[in-house]
Amino acid sequence: MRNTIKIILKKTLRIVYRSIPFKRSFILAIRSLGIETLLPVRLKSYLVFVGPFIVSVDGHTFHMLNGYGREIESTIFWNGLDAFEGNTLRWWQILSKRSQVILDIGANTGIYALLAKTLNPSAEVHAFEPISRVYSILASNIALNQATHLIPPPLQHIA
Repeated sequence: MRNTIKIILKKTLRIVYRSIPFKRSFILAIRSLGIETLLPVRLKSYLVFVGPFIVSVDGHTFHMLNGYGREIESTIFWNGLDAFEGNTLRWWQILSKRSQVILDIGANTGIYALLAKTLNPSAEVHAFEPISRVYSILASNIALNQATHLIPPPLQHIA
């Protein structure tokens, strides 16, 4: 009985939270004022908005779309790139700056591909994502950055 009440309460709060207007502006203000460090980590994981945000790296920027259920983007929004696969991303940055052709296989929503293209605009970057639902987010992130040359044709599912 207690779990049922907890589930209903959680679903109700989720519906109420999603209906709050100006959420994106409020959350961006929290981050820009630098007071996000005062918020508990668990609370930040619930403060989500739908829409673009700016990712900064080495004096360059690119945009990512945030949304419900996108834990990676939320982590990067609140804590920066280093909070997500920190060591791997640092090596990716070093290698991306030196490479002429870059392949992001299993690109997910495009963090690695966009990072590579941002740090090395002259590189030929290809992002591949086989899952249709995730591919659509990848395509949106690439379009948001006007980097449409990163998008390969969608992979065809073979039955």
